Amino acid sequence: MILVTGGCGLIASNIPGDDLLLTDILPGCAEKLDVTDPAQADQVIRRHRPSAVVHCAAWIDLDQCEKDPVGCFRVNVVGSMNVLSACRAIGARMVYLSTQLVFDGQKRTPYVEEDPVGPLQQYGQSHYSAEQYIRGYENHLIVRTSLCHGQKRGGERYGFIYWVLDSLRAGKKIDVVDGFWTTPVDARDLGKCLRVLIDRKATGLYHYGGAQYLSRYDYAVQAAERAGLDASLIHSIGVEELMKKWVARRPLFAGLDGGRLEREFGVAPSDALAAASRDRKEAP
Repeated sequence: MILVTGGCGLIASNIPGDDLLLTDILPGCAEKLDVTDPAQADQVIRRHRPSAVVHCAAWIDLDQCEKDPVGCFRVNVVGSMNVLSACRAIGARMVYLSTQLVFDGQKRTPYVEEDPVGPLQQYGQSHYSAEQYIRGYENHLIVRTSLCHGQKRGGERYGFIYWVLDSLRAGKKIDVVDGFWTTPVDARDLGKCLRVLIDRKATGLYHYGGAQYLSRYDYAVQAAERAGLDASLIHSIGVEELMKKWVARRPLFAGLDGGRLEREFGVAPSDALAAASRDRKEAP
């Protein structure tokens, strides 16, 4: 059995298999688990004795993390340490979901596992700090991923691409920044990737990104074209306009190179734009 924290979230919703025990602090999962409570984390994980714990629970709001660095550390670092401690106690593998935001964006091509990190904000720093603790446990797997979109178990759609498609379908003009390059990921593909790595007992650090390396503007235009929508409604704006609205800094160039995953496990990069094609078929 595989226990999943943050089980009501996007990534957990897309991991296939009938051997998953979904836990979350939010209602709607099989069992409640607040990862910031060390006693509860230890009790739940020891009681179920999973072979692996997929740790998806995290505080993902970059600007709120920047405003509340203590709260960010408590959830993303201390919470991860609590899960790690329980995994150590029973010998379970810890699978940790990390982020492209451990990098500073100075490199203008997708990052590989060996590239030096340099997080620009509390969110990225919290994930890298958690990574450092987890690396000290031999039975671990860390998967960094990129900008992600998809559907949760209840059908709720989440991600930048759906904001673009829904706006265009409603005939709205939208402003999209011509910058912030990334390798977007479809959560369906990420879930399948995680399943392969879990089943094949992978350990160590891997990057999982998309096949396309795109600015947000190019991403929006290509998604519109795939969905058969009017891309002329998309207006390009400069990076400076958007950065004024944010508290946390974002790297201008991010994205992850999943070549190692493909070479070692045959897991192809995500086709993030496939979501636009599906959306076109499913639209009323």
